[in-house]
Amino acid sequence: MPRIVPVWTVPGAPHPRPAAPGPTVIHQVSQLPAAVVDQMRHPGPLENPLLAAAVLGAAALLAGCWVAAAVRRRRQRRRPSHQLAKRLGFGAALTVLLTVGGLLAVNSYVGYLPTTTALTDLLTGRQVEAGAVPAALPPGPAAAASRLGRWSAARHGLARVPTTPVTTTASQLVQLRIGAPGLGVPPSTTYVYLPAGYTDPRNADVRYPVVYLIHGYPGGAGDWLVAGRARQTADLLQQDGLTRPMIMVFPNANGGWLHDSECLNAVGGQQLETYLTRTVVQTIDRTFRTIPSRQGRAVAGMSSGGYCALNLGLRHLATYSTILSSMPYGDPGQRPLTRLLGGSRALFRANSPSWYVTRMAFPQPVAVFLDAGADDLYTRRTAQTLARDLAARGQYVALRLAPGLGHTWREARVELPYSLVFASAHLLQPG
Repeated sequence: MPRIVPVWTVPGAPHPRPAAPGPTVIHQVSQLPAAVVDQMRHPGPLENPLLAAAVLGAAALLAGCWVAAAVRRRRQRRRPSHQLAKRLGFGAALTVLLTVGGLLAVNSYVGYLPTTTALTDLLTGRQVEAGAVPAALPPGPAAAASRLGRWSAARHGLARVPTTPVTTTASQLVQLRIGAPGLGVPPSTTYVYLPAGYTDPRNADVRYPVVYLIHGYPGGAGDWLVAGRARQTADLLQQDGLTRPMIMVFPNANGGWLHDSECLNAVGGQQLETYLTRTVVQTIDRTFRTIPSRQGRAVAGMSSGGYCALNLGLRHLATYSTILSSMPYGDPGQRPLTRLLGGSRALFRANSPSWYVTRMAFPQPVAVFLDAGADDLYTRRTAQTLARDLAARGQYVALRLAPGLGHTWREARVELPYSLVFASAHLLQPG
């Protein structure tokens, strides 16, 4: 069994980049401050199981009243008037109550729509409120150094810009359309979280690390913002000094709502792997003040997005230095084998971390955070196995098992603060 050691011992303190571990170490994350955990665990109004119970109870009451009325009519030998209209009305009302109650019950477990605003935005097609990309700020006095960036400043003998940006302005959420017709990927909305202070002129020379967050299936670009509360989480962590400012990017990884891409380059189809690791990354680096190197990038995801994060991160070590995977799968699944990979077992193995991790070379080190619900048996075993295999290859691995949250957005939401703190500890700091 690999040795397990703690990694964060002082919650709330800045987290220096840890030293490289030995080849058999799996790191364990310590608890974050209770205020952070409680805020992420606190359910939204639509996640309250009592609401689902009330609606289903109303359906049961309506059905009971109808049965009682029918029995009373039968005893009195009365012929019901407007029988067809009443039956249709009863059936419609009962169907609506059962459907709404069932959806609320599912949502109370999964946690996909925490608030009524989220539900309204989904029904109206406006899932996330986001603005336009802010105009570029004029360069400040440290422009010469920041153009090369902190990641190469020491190498070129240049002075570093301040590592703690001014945070007087609030965080922003913006959107842009990114597509790649040559890869078969139509333009779609990508959301970008800009940390507090990004648009402050005093930070004109500051560049930021980037975390790319991939949603699950089915899903879309806004899921991490709605179900995952990513913006609120990042704001809270930065305010409490648990993380340094970072940019978060939320791309559409499906190539369509009902298209399960698994972030793969499909045989004869969409090239989602290339789109996400090249087109999206290059567009973000051109558009925003990022640290355009692997040391400034992390890729993250939940469920099938957790698989995507692992597979993309491990297959593209020159692009990402950090991987954050929640409820991961170790392979793309049997349906993608035939539908996306043309039945090729070689391509399947080449895209299955559970198969290739023990065989791959690591020309560059990677830091990996793995997370799963303790009661989500399949992804828990996958996370534990991958953690052991990655640690055996000398990579920096942390593992966290969340109690009693299953394979849900609620688990991903509670896990996200740990992921972002891990990313902040391993990525280059803003500068």
